[in-house]
Amino acid sequence: MPISFGSKLSSAVANATFLDKTIDDETVGILGLNSPALASGSPVANPQGYINEIASTSGIDFFGDPDGTVYSSENYITNGDSRKVAIGKLDTQVKVNADNISSNSSLISAITPIIYANESLSAAGSITIADNVLFQKRRISGDGAPVTINDLIFGADPSSVTDGTEIQLIGTDATNTVTINATDVQYSAAINGNITLGLYHTLTLTWDAVLERFIEKARSN
Repeated sequence: MPISFGSKLSSAVANATFLDKTIDDETVGILGLNSPALASGSPVANPQGYINEIASTSGIDFFGDPDGTVYSSENYITNGDSRKVAIGKLDTQVKVNADNISSNSSLISAITPIIYANESLSAAGSITIADNVLFQKRRISGDGAPVTINDLIFGADPSSVTDGTEIQLIGTDATNTVTINATDVQYSAAINGNITLGLYHTLTLTWDAVLERFIEKARSN
């Protein structure tokens, strides 16, 4: 029972008043929470507000809401997992993904198209090519005059080039053009007829490591 005016104060009366929570009462001011065991942080000055905040999540009403621990069992998180377990599983998978991205960075870089600066070619010369870049755009022109380049347009032995590499040749000069002959020998350009690349003209080739030819994919001239 609560303390009443004129009543004797005893431990039983005090306990009944302050510890018996079956009786509604009010606290003037804000009840704070503080744990001496905490190495850092500050006391919680508003326990009810704190409880509301940690319980409130999008789609969840409050304590006891069954949606609070419902997750898709088709992914990394299982139905009924707590937030702590769910976060732990996500953290583990994020680490796996990050490691995979890091270990495959060279492969990821290889699929990024690279446009190269203009290369001036001499008669019977060859075009530069990179081994580990899957999509290459190469600007070319004759070195001060129209030229016809070597039948082995990318050199004597481009076999170290990654199979399936795509190379687009882009003509950059209307006068100093580059002619590529249609030939059918090892490491040559297997194209549909001779082509002369002038300003804005293009020839797209794909390297086939089995056929050992640069196969024509498209042209614009």
